[in-house]
Amino acid sequence: MRELTGGGALIRFILRREKVALPLWILLLVVMVLGTPFNYAHLLSTDEMIRGIAEEIGKNEMLSAFAGRLNEVSLAGLSVWKIGDTCYTLIGLMSILTVTRHTRAEEESGRRELLGACAIGRLASLTASLVVACGASVLAGALAALGWIVYGFEPAGSIAFGIALAVPGCFYAALAALTAQLTISARRANMLALTGLVAGYVLRFAGDASGYLWMKWVSVQGLSHLVAPFGSERWLVPLLPLAAAIVLATVACRLAASRDLGSGLIQPKPGPSAAPRLGKLALAWRMQRGLLAGWTIGFSLTGVLLGGIIGGLSDSGNMRDWGTKLLEQYMGGAGATFEDIFLSVIVQSLSYSAMLYPMFAVLRLRDEEAEGRAEALLAAPFGRLQWAMSHLVFAFAGTAVIMTAAGAAIGLAYGLNAGGLSELLPRLLAASWVELPAIWIMGGIAVLVVGIVPRMAAAVCWAAFLFFNLFGEVLGPIFGLDQSTADKLVPFHHVPKLLTGGAFALSPVLLLAAVCALLVVCGLAGLRRRDIG
Repeated sequence: MRELTGGGALIRFILRREKVALPLWILLLVVMVLGTPFNYAHLLSTDEMIRGIAEEIGKNEMLSAFAGRLNEVSLAGLSVWKIGDTCYTLIGLMSILTVTRHTRAEEESGRRELLGACAIGRLASLTASLVVACGASVLAGALAALGWIVYGFEPAGSIAFGIALAVPGCFYAALAALTAQLTISARRANMLALTGLVAGYVLRFAGDASGYLWMKWVSVQGLSHLVAPFGSERWLVPLLPLAAAIVLATVACRLAASRDLGSGLIQPKPGPSAAPRLGKLALAWRMQRGLLAGWTIGFSLTGVLLGGIIGGLSDSGNMRDWGTKLLEQYMGGAGATFEDIFLSVIVQSLSYSAMLYPMFAVLRLRDEEAEGRAEALLAAPFGRLQWAMSHLVFAFAGTAVIMTAAGAAIGLAYGLNAGGLSELLPRLLAASWVELPAIWIMGGIAVLVVGIVPRMAAAVCWAAFLFFNLFGEVLGPIFGLDQSTADKLVPFHHVPKLLTGGAFALSPVLLLAAVCALLVVCGLAGLRRRDIG
C-alpha cells in the first residue's frame, strides 16, 4: 500500500482547490433535477395533459431520439425523460475535467513533481482524483434522489434515478484517469475523454432514433436510460458501467505505476528539421492542426451516422398542441416536413457542440502564455497581435471547415439513403454555414477573457458554453421564464432556419458577426495592453 501513501491528505488538498468548482457543478445538476418537476407541474395541471404528452412522445421518434424513451406515464416519468439525458452527460463532463485537472495537468505544470518530493505514493494523486470525482458524482445522485423523494416521487424510482445519474460520473472519471496516462498534454487527455463522452451520447441518440437498442447497451448514457427509473427499474444494469469503470481505473493505475513522471504512452513526434515557408503562421498551424483534424473527422462520422438513420424514421403523425409548440422553435415556416425538422435539429445540435472548437483553439493562447512559451516567442520580432491573430485564423476558419464537413456528411448519408441528394446537399450546407456567426460568438468570448482576465479564461468560457446550451430549454423555464423569452439570450435563436422553410435574413447574421468582431477587438486590445504571463 506504499503507492497510496498520503492519499488522504491529497483528497483534502483537492477538495480545498475544488471548493468552488465542484459545489457549483453539483448545485447546477441538483437545480436542474429538482426544478424540472416543479416546471412540469405548473405546465401540466391534469392527468389528461400528462397522458396526452406521453402519447406524443411514444409515437414521435424525434422526441425519443433527443431525450430517450419515456419510462412511465406520470410527472416523475416525464421529469426523467426531460432532464435525464442532459444530466447524464453533464456529470460525465464534470468528472472528466476534475480528474484531468488533478492528474495530467499537475504533471504538465510541474506541481506533481514537487508533491513527489513529499511522502506521497506513486498512485496517491491518481487515486485521490478518482475518489473526489466519484464522490462528487455519488453526492449529486444522492441529493437528486433525496430531493425527488421529498418532492413526493416514489422512493424506488427516485433512488434508481440517483444511481443512473451517479454511474456516468464514475465511469467517465475512470476514462479520464486512463486518458491522462496516454498523452503528455492535459488538453489532449481531455479531448480523448470528451470524445468518449460524445460517442456515448451519439450512440444513445442513434439507438433511440433507429430502434437498434444494442447501441444503448454500448453507451454509458444509454445504460443509464436502461435503468428505467419509475419504470421497470433494472437494478443490475448499473453494474455494467461500474465494472467497466473498475477495469479502466485498474489499467490507469498500472500505467501510472510503470511510466516515468511526465511521460505518456503516446509520445509526440519530433518536429521537422527545417522551418516551413509559412513563417509566423506555420507555428499556429502546427499547434492547431491536430485539433482541427480531430473535430473534422468526428463531425463527419457523426453526420454520417445521424444522416443515415433519418431516412428510416417515420413521420411524426398528427401532433397535438404540445408537440406542435415544442417543435415551433425549430420551424422557419409552414409546411416543414418531419424530416426537415429533424435535420434542422441535428444541425443546430452539432452547432451547439461546435462552440467548443473555437473555445479550445483560442484558449491555446492562454496555455502558451501560462507555460512560458509565449514570452519566449514574443522576444523575437513577433508582435502580440500577430501571435494572437495567427491562432484566430484557425479558430474561426476551422469552425467553417468542421461545419462544412458536418453538413456534407449529413447530406450525403441522408441523400444516398432516402434520395434527393442534389436538392438536399446545398440546403444542408447553407444551413450549416448560416450557424457560423452564432458559433463564433463563443470564440469571441474566449478572445475577450484571454485578453482581459486570462487567469479566469477557462472558467468563464466553460460557464458561457453551459449557459448557451442549457439556459434556453432547461434553466430558463425552471426559473419561470417562457422558453421563447429565454431563447432570445442564446445566439442560435436568431439564426435563420433555412431547412424548415425560413427565409434567409442578412441582418441577424451581420448582427451576430458584428458582436463577435466587437468581442475580438476588445480582447485583442486588452491583450496588447496587459502584461504577458
